[in-house]
Amino acid sequence: MLICPKTSIGVMTLLSIAVAAPRETWNQKQMPLSAFAQDMEVVSAAHMAKGLLTKLATDDLGPENEADLYTSIQNNELSDKMMELVKLTSDLESSNEELKGNIEEGQAQRDTLQTKLNSLAQNLTFKGDESFVLNVRIKKFCKEVEKIADNYHSLLKQTEELQQEDLTD
Repeated sequence: MLICPKTSIGVMTLLSIAVAAPRETWNQKQMPLSAFAQDMEVVSAAHMAKGLLTKLATDDLGPENEADLYTSIQNNELSDKMMELVKLTSDLESSNEELKGNIEEGQAQRDTLQTKLNSLAQNLTFKGDESFVLNVRIKKFCKEVEKIADNYHSLLKQTEELQQEDLTD
């Protein structure tokens, strides 16, 4: 890139334009990163392109303070922090998606259990009504049996009285 600065400037300009394209145009298969990570990449790429274009526009292509530059490059602290931030953001989004899935699954199970509960409540109501009707029928039947028993005993008493009268005559 340092051999032909004008070509490098053109390439970097095109690269910065491509990177700065709206994220709606990026396909998820092409860019599986989160929206925050994509925004950070755009800012980082634009900043790097601006720095490179500024460097290439000057005649002095060497670093201003070599010791600080090489120390910064060796430590690479900002890049490490950015990678950590991107990883944490990605972990947060995946955790969020997992929790959403668990919530949806729980909602489906709750709905299923609520349906079963409603069905059991209907069955219980039906069985309670059926039990009430059977109790009424049993009581009615018992009263009829008592009437028949009373009639039987009265007829038996009359029969015995008639036998006693026939024997005395």
